[in-house]
Amino acid sequence: MRKFFLLLLFILPTILFAQDSIKGKANFTGDDLVLGQVFYLEIEVIAPKSFQVLLPDLSPSIEGLEAMGIPLKQEKIEYAQSYIYKKSYPYIAFDSVSGKGGPFEVNYLDAQDVNQILRIPPAYFQVSRVSVDSTDAYRIAYGPISKADTELWSAFFWVLAILVLIIAAILIAKWVRGGEKLSIPKDVDPRIWALQQIEKLEQQVPFQDHQASWVRLIDTLRLYLEKAWKVPAPYFSTGELLGAIAKNEQYSSQLTQVAEVLEIGDQIKFAKRSSKEEGQNEAIRKSKSIILFDPQPFIQTDTKKEEGDG
Repeated sequence: MRKFFLLLLFILPTILFAQDSIKGKANFTGDDLVLGQVFYLEIEVIAPKSFQVLLPDLSPSIEGLEAMGIPLKQEKIEYAQSYIYKKSYPYIAFDSVSGKGGPFEVNYLDAQDVNQILRIPPAYFQVSRVSVDSTDAYRIAYGPISKADTELWSAFFWVLAILVLIIAAILIAKWVRGGEKLSIPKDVDPRIWALQQIEKLEQQVPFQDHQASWVRLIDTLRLYLEKAWKVPAPYFSTGELLGAIAKNEQYSSQLTQVAEVLEIGDQIKFAKRSSKEEGQNEAIRKSKSIILFDPQPFIQTDTKKEEGDG
């Protein structure tokens, strides 16, 4: 019994050291997480140099948030006798929500090449809308509106109403002239149709109607994926679509290209990001490559013997 306790006293510090030798944390970066803007979940792990840490390849699923494209490249920083592993995963929220992501599980190989799992505590987030000064409490601080001010505001709203009517008339006229919804006609090869749409956009570079041209490019690509790859791309969010492609071995090799094009399109559509001529040409080139991609056909070997063969 005495030998057992001596052995336990010798092993216990080693066990405690092994438990403390690898640590991790997760947090959402940025001071304010705002509705409709991209923000990042950063996962960080510090481990001995003899360990090999494998951070997740895809963004973890978090309720209330949408993954935005592919994660940033993993960083590996030397620190004393350890390495610090960092990776950032992009997300976006379409409503003011709060909650938590995680806990997160990170696989790693220890010094004996044994596969282990590190559990990282959850990271909490709060996504807010841009506040508007419209409450009665703030209104009182400005004092009562005089009669003259009231008349000025009335004239302003009349002018504003006229401008709104003019803009609405222009938009309606534009829609009647040719603003029909984009769709692939029946009995038309989806690839030929998609390439025709891409060629029209290529002639418009640099884009004059910047956002409309990008929306048309993304819609063309999503409609083609629906017809040719049998994925309900027009009805999926970017994260859902990338997840569906990743699970399909025929098309998983195109995941990176699809993610890069859709991520830029989403940022332009939702975050009002701008693009230069070089970026527009690159997105068109990648879209053509995706449309022209031909998966290797699946060949099934018939192992059955014909009846009667001896």
